[in-house]
Amino acid sequence: METKDEDIHYDTKTDHAYKGVLRDEEGIVRALFSGPSDAWDAKSTELGAIITALDVFIDMGWKGS
Repeated sequence: METKDEDIHYDTKTDHAYKGVLRDEEGIVRALFSGPSDAWDAKSTELGAIITALDVFIDMGWKGS
């Protein structure tokens, strides 16, 4: 599984939220995630999205090859 910067979107000026897509090595979507953010800057919001993506990996029981 992988996530790329273009797969994680965040906007602190409008909706204070983040959303992302986790894809496998073939580019097939395996998980979608989103959530509210109380951060007021892009770096903090991006960090929240990364933490959420890692939580999704853990919850899926994903193991690297």
